[in-house]
Amino acid sequence: MFLIGQYDSPFVRRVAIALRLYGLPFEHKPWSTFGDAGKLAAFNPAGQCQWRIDAGGQVRGAPTRLGRRLYVAAFHRTPSKGLLMAYHHDGKPAWKEPFTVQAARGDPATCGFVASPLVYGDTVVVGCQDHRLYALDAATGAPRWSCSRSRSC
Repeated sequence: MFLIGQYDSPFVRRVAIALRLYGLPFEHKPWSTFGDAGKLAAFNPAGQCQWRIDAGGQVRGAPTRLGRRLYVAAFHRTPSKGLLMAYHHDGKPAWKEPFTVQAARGDPATCGFVASPLVYGDTVVVGCQDHRLYALDAATGAPRWSCSRSRSC
């Protein structure tokens, strides 16, 4: 397995740490898209981005990949909405689930997802700045449950 990217990237560092913790062997290639385009072309013969998405807001944390699906959390401040999305490996959308987050006082809270989505079995879990965890069905995006930090999930 190759880990391509520079360790000054938080994503590359997190992946390297996880691989080491799980005892998975990998070869690190400290390449950048700007300075090492020729080297990257060997792994991507098209020499360009395979696909990209319009997340409809700011992406927080790294996307999470499980199997042939990619999960992305994004938000925009006005109005205070979050969006959890799933994409197939070819970039086609699988589902999108919007969130409108309300603070305890009833005022809209900034829906900043505080970490990358976590996929556990058939459930996607994401934490939000409204101090809640949201769980969705990984295949369909249907909401399963949510809970606040003040009580047990």
